[in-house]
Formats: sequence, C-alpha cells, structure tokens
Amino acid sequence: MQLAADFSETSFQKVDLATFKRGKSVIWSRLNFDIHFGKWTALLGKSGIGKTTLLRCLAGLETNHPFLFPGHKVALLAQKNNLLPWSTVLGNVIIGSKLRGEKPDLDLAYALLEQVSLKEYATHYPMQLSVGMRQRVAIARTLYEKADIIFLDEPFTALDTKIKYDLYELTTRVLAGKTVILVTHDPLEALRLCQSIYLFRGTPPQLDPFLFSPIESISVTADTPDFKRLLEAVLCA
Repeated sequence: MQLAADFSETSFQKVDLATFKRGKSVIWSRLNFDIHFGKWTALLGKSGIGKTTLLRCLAGLETNHPFLFPGHKVALLAQKNNLLPWSTVLGNVIIGSKLRGEKPDLDLAYALLEQVSLKEYATHYPMQLSVGMRQRVAIARTLYEKADIIFLDEPFTALDTKIKYDLYELTTRVLAGKTVILVTHDPLEALRLCQSIYLFRGTPPQLDPFLFSPIESISVTADTPDFKRLLEAVLCA
C-alpha cells in the first residue's frame, strides 16, 4: 500500500492488510479501513482482539510485516509512558535526537514543554512527577518527533478520571490538525476524540466502520444515542 506523497493531496487513504499470523495463530485474515488525514481515527474492540498488534504493524514495529508508510515519519504514544528514570524531563523529550546522533533542537523541546505546562520542570526527573505529568512529558516527546502520523495505544486507560479529562483537552489541542490513530476499548473515549471509528468484529476479526455524527468537543456523554449504539455494537461484537 502506498500513501500520497503529500497529505494535502487527498483527504483519506485506503488501507488493505493481508493475513497476519503470530506462530500458528491467525490474528486477522484481512483488514480494510480508511486513514483520514488531519483527523482522529479510533480502532475499537475488546481486549485481546488484535488492536495493539494492528497498531504495531502500522507503526512498523512488527518485523514480519512491511512498513506501510514509506516516506512518512510516525510516532507512537503508548499506555505506559516509558520515560527513562535516569534522564531529566528535557532529556526524555529529546531522546530521539540523542539516539539518532543528531543535535537536539532545544528551542523546540522547551516550546513543547511550555505547551504542556511543564517548562519549569525541565530539570526534574520522572520520579518527581505525578502520573499525569509523566504522560504530558510523553506527549511532548511524541510531538518533538514532528511525525506525519501519530499512533496512540490506549494512552489514557490507566489514568484517573480527572487526569484523563485534562489530557483529553491537552491532547486534542496539541494534536489538532495531525493524523492520529487511536486504539481504545472505551466507546465514550472514541466518540469524544475521534472523527471516524472502526470496530473489530468476529474471529478472526474484521474492521467495520461505525457511522456517527462527530462533534468538535469532548462533551459527549453516556446519554447520547451514538454512545448507546456504539456500546451495543461493542458488546455484540
């Protein structure tokens, strides 16, 4: 599969993935869905159905699967922030440059830390930060990579409600206009953050689009018809 050389040339790209196996187990036989450039797309399904495996394939982290985005830079924000405990907040943000042997862009790093309200913590270490603050460092590190496509692998799952809502606001603001693919098992999260949703169904799973009316807000509640329909679809998948 080839993507457009410039995301501005088209509004979406079709993805068609062939059979993927892990050992003798068939994870999926074929998956088809659209990536909407400049939008958020959710991949929703129950635990263990293959959501993270799909994201790893898309991010180029599965050695037995070809990378699908040649010519484009991708970044991954996982549920666990994976910060280096022996490095400062600033050091964690610029770790990509260090690993590539590049000169770090400190102006960009400080600007991103300011954007996530952590500039004054640049010299602190992860152990000195709260859980929510550490996840904000991970967001800044992800943005530092200037990726074309950003993969979010359940980054809000382990957070309490207040921190989760604060990070919803922050992430949608700092990733505005980015191409984002979010893996989640939370129907309400998918509706609050995404403009398109795909459901894993069956064994081996297929991806089915869920039709709904996106809104530019995180104010969707469990009382809305779209949530009730999506929850029913997930429970019946």
